[in-house]
Amino acid sequence: MFGSNLEMVNDFLQTFCENSVIKYLDLSYPYFNAPIASRVTKTVNKACEVIGKVFRENQSIRELHLNGDSERRFGPSLGISLSGLKDNDTLEKLFIKGNAIG
Repeated sequence: MFGSNLEMVNDFLQTFCENSVIKYLDLSYPYFNAPIASRVTKTVNKACEVIGKVFRENQSIRELHLNGDSERRFGPSLGISLSGLKDNDTLEKLFIKGNAIG
């Protein structure tokens, strides 16, 4: 779903911050790939940072799926992003299984 281009991942996820139409969003099983592991880590961390921003700013999404598995997941950084939920009054269902957030 995402690839490894940090700017593209950022731009893609940023679109959901101000979107007022989408009610259901499934970003499960993301695929981050790069020849250098540190680039993947940087991209995953940025994705999770922007997801936290989506939690804080989006006021239309009611159901969000961010599930993962052993190879395709957001990882521990997603756990940090969950703090953005305290500012979200509209999200009713959140699915995050398989992300090893600790």
